Amino acid sequence: MSGTRINKKQYLRYAKTYLYATRLSKDECIEKIMAGKMDNYPVRQQNVEEAYLALDHGVGLGITNVSKTDQFAIMERIHNYADKDKETSSD
Repeated sequence: MSGTRINKKQYLRYAKTYLYATRLSKDECIEKIMAGKMDNYPVRQQNVEEAYLALDHGVGLGITNVSKTDQFAIMERIHNYADKDKETSSD
């Protein structure tokens, strides 16, 4: 099997970032990548459920730099916006 493999820590980071990005508009997603920083991010949460609860309640959040893993997660979210836009324009 070829391809890039990610470890558990990278996967958790990707999942938390994607979850974080679902709460942002497309423009805000782009702004985060350009700025290289994410505020109100679930920095210390050890699993996706904790991250979800932290984002929901606005507690335990901090500021972090945008990593390559974060960029991929945010870009996936932006692509989902583009796919949704295509669906609505074809109706």
